Amino acid sequence: MSIISLELTYGHDSAKLDLPATAAELNQALMDIDALDKQYYISDCKADINATYETIRSFFIGADINAVNYLAAKLDDLPPEQLEKLKAVMESPMRFKSIIQLIDYADNTDYFVLTPGISNAEELGRYVLYESDDMYIREEWKSGIDPERLGKRVAEDEKGVFTSHGYLQPTGDEWKKIFERTGEIPPEYRIENYSTALRKYRGIVQDEAATPAPEPTRRIMGVYLECGLNRTPLALPATGEELKDALENIGGLNKPYIIVDYWVDFDAPYDGVRNMFLNTNIDELNYLAARLAGLPPPQLETLAAIMESPGAMSTNAEIIDFTYNPDFHILLPDVHNTEDLAQHYIFESGLVNMPQQWKNAIDLYAFGTNLEEQNVGVHTSRGFLLPSGDPWNEVYEKTGEIPPEYRITNYLKTAEMSVEGNYNQVDGIINNEPPRRADLTDGQTHDEIKELAPETLPPKDKPSILGKLAEATKEAAEQNQPGKAKDKKQDIDL
Repeated sequence: MSIISLELTYGHDSAKLDLPATAAELNQALMDIDALDKQYYISDCKADINATYETIRSFFIGADINAVNYLAAKLDDLPPEQLEKLKAVMESPMRFKSIIQLIDYADNTDYFVLTPGISNAEELGRYVLYESDDMYIREEWKSGIDPERLGKRVAEDEKGVFTSHGYLQPTGDEWKKIFERTGEIPPEYRIENYSTALRKYRGIVQDEAATPAPEPTRRIMGVYLECGLNRTPLALPATGEELKDALENIGGLNKPYIIVDYWVDFDAPYDGVRNMFLNTNIDELNYLAARLAGLPPPQLETLAAIMESPGAMSTNAEIIDFTYNPDFHILLPDVHNTEDLAQHYIFESGLVNMPQQWKNAIDLYAFGTNLEEQNVGVHTSRGFLLPSGDPWNEVYEKTGEIPPEYRITNYLKTAEMSVEGNYNQVDGIINNEPPRRADLTDGQTHDEIKELAPETLPPKDKPSILGKLAEATKEAAEQNQPGKAKDKKQDIDL
């Protein structure tokens, strides 16, 4: 059984793809739905990692299929006990929040310890008393210790949690950010590259060694476009050609279409972001996606923290300008409560200078509470967020300028100009007629109107305005000739 399976959709047809897969298997699935040379999307997914359906969808819908395939291969190589540990992690408050962390888990299996068969504090206390090597005490004294109370204290000190798979605790090892730092996917897992099979299908012959496949653009977000009853996703940043293909999929190339939904590859409040994305245009969203795609993962974590804080950004312009102000906020990812905050300020920030032994005498909770009351920052699920004190530079918000390479709707206008039969109607709709003026005559001819309502017609001998002006000019010239009266007024009836 595959640990991850995807449903690929194009139009009304879907195909299942079990991962890890080869390029040939992906190509076959796409050929089954006639989507080998077209824009398909991941419409559904399943993963045996003990996460909720909504969490799994947030990982995989809109994700790079190469990254998902790489994740499946990494998980497929894990021994059963490490998969069991992963399921415990995904059930706990320490669960992973991105596909990047899931990929890196395979290289950080020693970051957690799972003790099966322990589901509550009493069981943990008995385990510590009678089975572990962590406590040395006379056997006859053990009966005088409350195992539940002991278990609660141990779990609190170890920051452990109880899951249906057992007792889970962090070991204190450093988390190695391998994929998060490099983003490198080994070639054998990049199944969406232009494979030999795909080239043969399209009749393209190229030298693989001389023309290596370009690095895929990171699609950090996307929108769903709708025309009538048809809907299709568009991953962003996109090209004009990709927008054109998406609109062709829903029959919206020559009809009005709307943005009805979105996805993003970072945590953000759904309703707030949805209102921003649905009330803008494709070009601005494409520019936003391109700017976000260039951010390193830590900055995306900071953005996710901002979006769940009271100071969440409320416009696309603010988010775009965030990419120009990466040092405006500071995120302390290891600070999750009042005592963590005090610990950071006293022992790590360099802002509290005193002998080490004096620092140990400070009440962490009281000191941290004092910091919180001074509003130095806010707690989020990503860590503690605080301002750096740097000024905020308004770049896009001030100018509103979108670089030409991100204005993908211009591609549609250019394409329309090449085939448009009505050049006064370049409006995104090909070969549409200009609006017709209302016919107020109800189809009657000039002779019929002359007979039935002659008063509605202009006088036959009424001179034109230009004729009157010419006549007045001629009279004025005559008056200016010698011997003519120069003070005679010229009455011009227009």
